[in-house]
Amino acid sequence: MRYYTVTDMIDDYKFTGSGHFFNDETMRFFKSRVSSEFKQVSSNEYLFVTSERGPHHDARVFTVRKATVTVDENGKRRIGIDTMDEYQFTTRARCIGFIKRSQSCAI
Repeated sequence: MRYYTVTDMIDDYKFTGSGHFFNDETMRFFKSRVSSEFKQVSSNEYLFVTSERGPHHDARVFTVRKATVTVDENGKRRIGIDTMDEYQFTTRARCIGFIKRSQSCAI
């Protein structure tokens, strides 16, 4: 059985035209990185970690993100990315620890 990975989610996001979150220009502007840590927490929700060092940050910030996969009435799949603002950390390890302890997206 093949598992859905963060790379698969990014490819699906780009393929479905779900937005600009993973566009090369956006990633470059914020100096964004996506961690390979990825956890399915419900049938259509996944948690993952990004880090950014944008124009207003001297230090890199690590953030827990939630990807929600939906299918509209025409069968078109979309992926929404939500920022879990209250779950920003100063280290990648703390972000990953949070994801490992998470049981659902009711956070």
